[in-house]
Amino acid sequence: LFQNNHSMRITYAIVALLLVSLCGCGDFFTKDTNPPPVGGSHTLYAAFGPQNATGSISGFTVGTGGVLTNLNLTTALGVSPRAIAITPNNQFLYVVNQGGTLDAFSVASNGTLAAISQATLGNPNALVIDPAGKFLYALNPSSAAISAFAIQSDGSLLQANAQAITSLTATDMAITPAGNFLYVASGGDTLIYAL
Repeated sequence: LFQNNHSMRITYAIVALLLVSLCGCGDFFTKDTNPPPVGGSHTLYAAFGPQNATGSISGFTVGTGGVLTNLNLTTALGVSPRAIAITPNNQFLYVVNQGGTLDAFSVASNGTLAAISQATLGNPNALVIDPAGKFLYALNPSSAAISAFAIQSDGSLLQANAQAITSLTATDMAITPAGNFLYVASGGDTLIYAL
């Protein structure tokens, strides 16, 4: 789930929680410390889809008291979406799914999503974007690697490199506010990798 501010385009909260069958998938939360502007509206995005079936992403306006209003902005996704990431300026949104694709979307001022590009990754299960919005990292435990992508000005992705890790059970990632350290949680062997 993700929130996008329409009036000042400031992220209020970014929550990577997919409403999917969570077999082998963990939950990961990050929260921006900036409060919503007075009178500002936000959009919450929810990606969902049953295991081994195509999914979709929907948008909701977040009103007073957290009340959600469906914007009826549904966008088709690949098989079993697993993670969402949105750039700090709320211009681009990325989704990975069990089918092995990484989909890039632009976010319009009314909350609608438009497809930009698609990359093939294998079997990714987590995404994180650095605080400057320049790089996206995708965790792919089936190949024991983290793929790095440079986010282009149009939202498309240019693959930079891949960093090997030893865990085939890694579940989530987090990045420091300065963007200089990346941490990976490994579910099965209770390790945290620092990169």
